[in-house]
Amino acid sequence: MWSSLEDTRFAVAVYTSGFPPNLRVGGGCALRYYTIVKNFLKEGTKVVLFSPVKKQDILSFDPKLGSHVENGSLVLETLPSSSNKIQPELEVTKPSFGLFRRIFHLLRKHKVQLFLCPDNVESSLVLALAKVAGVKRTIYGIHTDLSLFFHAKPISQVMDSKGLLFPVALFLHFTSCSRIADTCVVSSEAFRRQIADRLFYRFVKIDGAMESMLWSPHFRLPGESEAEIVARWRYELSDGHPEDPLALYVGRWSPEKRISMIRPALPAHWRLALVGDGTDQEVVDIEAGIAGFDRVKARREFLGSKDLALVYSCADFLVSASDFETFGFVALESLACGTPVAVENKGGFKQTVEDGTNGLLLSFDDVEETRRRLEEYSPGSLAYYELKKHVVESAKYSQSIETNSFSERFLRRHAPDLIPSVSSKDKKPSAAVVVGNQILNGAYHAFLWVYLLLCFIIMMTFVSIFT
Repeated sequence: MWSSLEDTRFAVAVYTSGFPPNLRVGGGCALRYYTIVKNFLKEGTKVVLFSPVKKQDILSFDPKLGSHVENGSLVLETLPSSSNKIQPELEVTKPSFGLFRRIFHLLRKHKVQLFLCPDNVESSLVLALAKVAGVKRTIYGIHTDLSLFFHAKPISQVMDSKGLLFPVALFLHFTSCSRIADTCVVSSEAFRRQIADRLFYRFVKIDGAMESMLWSPHFRLPGESEAEIVARWRYELSDGHPEDPLALYVGRWSPEKRISMIRPALPAHWRLALVGDGTDQEVVDIEAGIAGFDRVKARREFLGSKDLALVYSCADFLVSASDFETFGFVALESLACGTPVAVENKGGFKQTVEDGTNGLLLSFDDVEETRRRLEEYSPGSLAYYELKKHVVESAKYSQSIETNSFSERFLRRHAPDLIPSVSSKDKKPSAAVVVGNQILNGAYHAFLWVYLLLCFIIMMTFVSIFT
């Protein structure tokens, strides 16, 4: 059975602003595309990566991935970038004709036939550029509900100065990106349902959701030899009181995660551990928000996957009050490590969490009801025992399953036309059909050049707003 792209002799390209080790903004999206890149490389496919990340950054985060840069199987094109008004930590590419000429050249040189582009300011332009370069299948990914940012102060300030320019540009951006791409995907089916009636997505063509993947094999049940390390982590994160119930938050320390809402909703005798990081200002705000509560331990650090898996395993519950998740990788990771989750009943969490079976879906706005349900499932209770038992059994089953190759699964789901044909007896088209196809192809590329100009205008509008 076919299980590799090696015999197709073409490369995959990924264009993204977020890529490890930069996880302070859009960490879930960055890790998703890191996983895609890593798996394609593992199966022998050349990957061209366009991102602000530098070679030394990749080497420090994942030496094995860095070795692919060294041997040429991962072609890294570091994009020039600068900060933006909306999210200063997220770098936006500095547009120039020279840069896009370079991108066009690399797409042609490496025979790229599959181009993946999560949502960036310049997505419409690079998607059109990929089509002009002859890329056969372009995939546009929406991983953040940008319409929610209208409630944030920075956006309000932009709206005050730009009037209706921002929402109009945003509408054109989403619509044009989804229409020029061959496939438009979102991070989960739950997110797809969530944005179905949003104004800015009304004319966006969404074809499906991306496959959920763990970004590291370390997310698994701990072995017997790791029990002592798990115990040490619990002792540290419980501030020397491992006998107390321990709730764990993992991720970015940012306002949309609503971290300050977690501790008030926990039973009084529970402890809360916060593991993650954010910008300096976000960390100051989060620390101020939890300053009045006891039994809270904060560790400001993005842990590697090996340590993170052991941290998940040491807790009784993973908790999150975030109502902003389009998928929620932390829930998937925690469950893979055998730890139940207690999360907000919104967004992508509803994709992986089944209330009362592998976790709890809660409303942290209703403090009393959330605290009551957590008391009901308090560690040591029969309800918690059944919950934990199901999570552990599911994790064992998932680890025992052998799956088909990543390349095959990904292409069958998102780009079936790129799967090598199993038949060599396809009938050749007639000369008239060939000429007709050439005429249509020429007209199509002429249209793309016009569209490319339009995309450039839209992108420059966005850049003028963001920077």
